[in-house]
Amino acid sequence: MTPLSSPIRPLPILGSVLTGVIAAATVYWTQAELGLARFAPLAQLWTLWALSGASVGFGLQQWTARQLVDGSSPIEVLRRAALVAIGPGLLVSALAIVLVDDWFEGHLAFVPLAGAVVAGAGLAGHARGVAAARDSMSLFVTVTIGENLIRLLVLVALVLTDAGLTWYGVGLVAGFAIVPLAWGGSDSSTEAMQASRPWLAAMIGAIGYATVFGAPLLLGAAKAADETVSAVFLVFSIARVPFVVAMGVLPFLTVWSESLLLKGDGRTLVPVALRSARLAGAVAVVVAAVAWVVAEPTFGELLGTNETVGREVWALVGAASVLAVTAQALTIVGLAFRDRRGLLAIWMFPVAVGLVAAVTSAVTSAVHVAIGVAVIELVLVVALVLHIRQSVAPPGH
Repeated sequence: MTPLSSPIRPLPILGSVLTGVIAAATVYWTQAELGLARFAPLAQLWTLWALSGASVGFGLQQWTARQLVDGSSPIEVLRRAALVAIGPGLLVSALAIVLVDDWFEGHLAFVPLAGAVVAGAGLAGHARGVAAARDSMSLFVTVTIGENLIRLLVLVALVLTDAGLTWYGVGLVAGFAIVPLAWGGSDSSTEAMQASRPWLAAMIGAIGYATVFGAPLLLGAAKAADETVSAVFLVFSIARVPFVVAMGVLPFLTVWSESLLLKGDGRTLVPVALRSARLAGAVAVVVAAVAWVVAEPTFGELLGTNETVGREVWALVGAASVLAVTAQALTIVGLAFRDRRGLLAIWMFPVAVGLVAAVTSAVTSAVHVAIGVAVIELVLVVALVLHIRQSVAPPGH
């Protein structure tokens, strides 16, 4: 397979930005229609969707693209991807039964919806991996935009019919109806499935996303006020902008890096990693400065409240989100080298920090959280760049 000339494609990036805008409009319109307190169970469901997309979806996206680039059967890849997606969905539904009062205020209908959101996010990741492997801009944009456009159209119907809360959750799941568009195509491959699993990428994606955006679920389990859960969810939704842009790059970065390694040109990836890290540092500084100036008053206008989380929190979270996306991109490059132990060791760092913070109760304010996340993401970027350099270094160097 001929390597892509570049993983940066304007059309998928624009599609990702547009679907992000549609998703944000859907979330904020839903919140405005229901109010912060009533919106709380849906905030948990949307958080599950985002976390599942960054974990199961991210893992299957990387795995699918690599398998197809390496010549595996599309039908067999789909079959295994479906099994991988359904498993975590069942586990989350089981967990939701236990936490139904804390997460969903006792609404049992949200239990199967939680599992469906996780499984659907996984299959959506598979669809994006298929589009990237085929180098199909139209399929990628259709699947990416279509998912949230369906949700917005369903929301219009729900508002017009004055539907109950559960139907808003059904509307979120309905977005995955676009996914089967990626299931077609010929299957003439005679190549055996490659001996790899999506779990490492899925786990890394989950850790990376949860490090920055997992607060609402933790607050719900800790029985925080509904208004607090909803407000924190909305704050971090704004900070997801860099992740939304990255949706249009990461799948194609997978194909690009895998193709270069198959061609024996892996050393090309080292200067790319170095330039990406430097650029991320500069962008993080700019984002932090902009967030310091405009984020808090904008948030207040959107929610109609004078309550604040502090400008320093916005600045730190903005910078951390840029670094977090960079860490994900560098991880994709690292996965191409197949050094799973090295990557796993690097990504255990935020897990260890989180466990220490939870056990010692050292984190007592939003500022502490923001500082911790920013430092973690900076350390990850540096460690991943060093890891990639070491992966292609000649023996003895």
